[in-house]
Amino acid sequence: MRWSELELAQAVKVAEDINSYRGARRIANGVSNIRLALSDATELRSGIWGSFPVVFMRQLYRELGFDENRIFKWRLEHKLVQALLLNHFAPGCGPATRALGVFRRAAGGCHLQAALETEFPSGFYLKPALGDSSGDSDTPDRTNQILAACAEDDGGNSCGRLFGERFLIQERVPIAREYRVHTLEDRLIPDLTFHRYEKGDIPGERDAPNAFVQGILDRLPNGVVAGTICGWDVARTVNSTLVVIEVNFSGFHPLHNRGFQCSGWFHDEKWGALSAARLVRFLEQRCGVKVSIEADRPDLETENEFYADVNRCRELLRDGAFT
Repeated sequence: MRWSELELAQAVKVAEDINSYRGARRIANGVSNIRLALSDATELRSGIWGSFPVVFMRQLYRELGFDENRIFKWRLEHKLVQALLLNHFAPGCGPATRALGVFRRAAGGCHLQAALETEFPSGFYLKPALGDSSGDSDTPDRTNQILAACAEDDGGNSCGRLFGERFLIQERVPIAREYRVHTLEDRLIPDLTFHRYEKGDIPGERDAPNAFVQGILDRLPNGVVAGTICGWDVARTVNSTLVVIEVNFSGFHPLHNRGFQCSGWFHDEKWGALSAARLVRFLEQRCGVKVSIEADRPDLETENEFYADVNRCRELLRDGAFT
């Protein structure tokens, strides 16, 4: 087994704390009307990471009654912690993931790369435990760079705690296609699934990754799904199996790129307003939440235009111009 018993045991302790969470899911708890007025959002511009449209998502988060800090008390932005917990609640949903520091210490005097190749005969991938866009097509594989840092005793350090690990090892997945899937609490948003690195709708291709993620959501406890909007990176392998690469939680990330973050699809230059409008449509049609959007600060030209664009896209969706 390529999962570490030591790390899995630590994850069980975190899982027990998560299972003790008793907060209610907001959508299932009667949220019925929200007002998104730009004039009420200007103070939210401080403490975001990304372009202005992130403020729209932060305001939506606030008006839904979601706590932008809660999920991170369990350090679910840390990719090792996240992978271990997902495997705990939904075994086998992602590739085997290990802490590089723990692995390196256990390997002792063995050559690190040789030990990794023995443990992961189908290949491995090293990446920072904190970061973003680590899998983007234009981001170089940092495996060799991290191995070199370890050789110089400058990487792979471990403090004995999961969230103290700087780097992780992930079993290499033979990816044929990667998707970004979006969820709201324990509900999947059907038309917000796209190819990870390509723009455009994929209506006939969404069913499999959507069903896969919904199956995982159904197994996650309230502590993970309540008050969350997530972007899931899901890979389809060359053998047509599906695996979770990582999950991007919206909210106020405490360390790396400190500030409120959300899926890039909501602040993409071309697709941001349409993606936000699809989320609003989902809230209205599937969750019974009436949403008012007001572009009421014409003096803030760029920001006002985005709120207006979300409204325009919402009307186009209602008229059937987009599916």
